[in-house]
Amino acid sequence: MTDATREIQIDRYSRINNKGASIAFIDTLNTFKGWKLKLDTQDAWSQYNAVDFGRKKLKSVRGKVLSPTGGTLLIRLDKADGTIMAEVKVPKGSSWNTVDARVIKYQKGIHNLFVILKDNNPVEIDWIQFIK
Repeated sequence: MTDATREIQIDRYSRINNKGASIAFIDTLNTFKGWKLKLDTQDAWSQYNAVDFGRKKLKSVRGKVLSPTGGTLLIRLDKADGTIMAEVKVPKGSSWNTVDARVIKYQKGIHNLFVILKDNNPVEIDWIQFIK
């Protein structure tokens, strides 16, 4: 079980889409920096099971992300076409950014989390975290 208000290392997925989703080192020259999730094609996704969203409404989601073209992520609950909890706009850039997006629809309790690429603009994700 993972607390939603802690950094969720999304690269430690429960399931991953075979098309357009992969895991890679953040820095191949310094592997101690860890791993990242890469989403390269529209509708590519990663599933992270058993996230505890608690009972108090969460207001936003924060993520450490990178996209050379800019892109959009959907955070969904329980299944790939489940309730959209947040839509995260990732700015164009060549370095890691921490971005915030408001929670559109909060659901208390424990849920499986899906991170899905909304468009065809590749996005890399180090972690995500929900904020009260």
